[in-house]
Amino acid sequence: MKKWQFICFVYLLNLSSATWATEKNTNLIVNGSFEAADCGSYITVSPPGSSSLPSWTVTEGTVDCVGSYFVAADGQNSVDLGGLEKGGISQTLATTIGNHYQVTFDMAGNPCSTDAKLMNVSVAGESRNFQFDMTGHSHQNMGWVTESFAFTAKESQTTLTFTQVNDKNCGMAIDNVRVVSLTDTSTFPSTDDYDKGVQDGISQGIAQCEANPTSCGITIDSTGCSTEATHAVYDPKTGQVYIPFIDVPGALGIGIQVYEVYLLQRANAFTFDLDLTRIKPR
Repeated sequence: MKKWQFICFVYLLNLSSATWATEKNTNLIVNGSFEAADCGSYITVSPPGSSSLPSWTVTEGTVDCVGSYFVAADGQNSVDLGGLEKGGISQTLATTIGNHYQVTFDMAGNPCSTDAKLMNVSVAGESRNFQFDMTGHSHQNMGWVTESFAFTAKESQTTLTFTQVNDKNCGMAIDNVRVVSLTDTSTFPSTDDYDKGVQDGISQGIAQCEANPTSCGITIDSTGCSTEATHAVYDPKTGQVYIPFIDVPGALGIGIQVYEVYLLQRANAFTFDLDLTRIKPR
């Protein structure tokens, strides 16, 4: 089975198996959209922070709290991690050792330069790099992208840090930062077992579909899966599945509501959890 046929299988997963966390809507981040102050057009903030960024600490260099200078992803304000030079911000939150959490944020780039934007995000001893391509974007058309990943808390206090990698201003922009608890007991990927867990899950899913395609809801013919399913996107690096169209029956079975959703793969299993922070009606 080819990789795109596997994507087709993911697209047809039954969402009733998704885990509905009881604390799914509680954002542990304070001032995640940076709306707690009036930043005007923009304000440059130096360590250790100022009233322009309540609940956040500037960890290095300088950052800009941006208001009307460019369009935010959520509300009026956002943060440019490249102020007068590269900078970073962090926030420490209360966590439970051994519990799993999901980080979600929106990212774009300050259009005052067209260079690709590079950022590092670190939490609980794990570190991830993100890049944003400025092609076709402007102050009014920022092209905000949502990113998400899971981590396991190792301490009762966990610090989430965003750091600009490029040594210049006009840096990566971030907004709408969220951290939510994943309250089910499943094992989420760690740095050590993430790649192996994802690959094991892929292998199990492919084997299941090849052995019994009807159990996956797939009709395999000379052309593979139906074209309606192939526009779902699976990213093996993050274990994320993006499904742009899911039909959900309305109340009493009357009418259909269409949503776009994301799924997150569990480690060492071909099982996905619904990302409850990114369910959007179409």
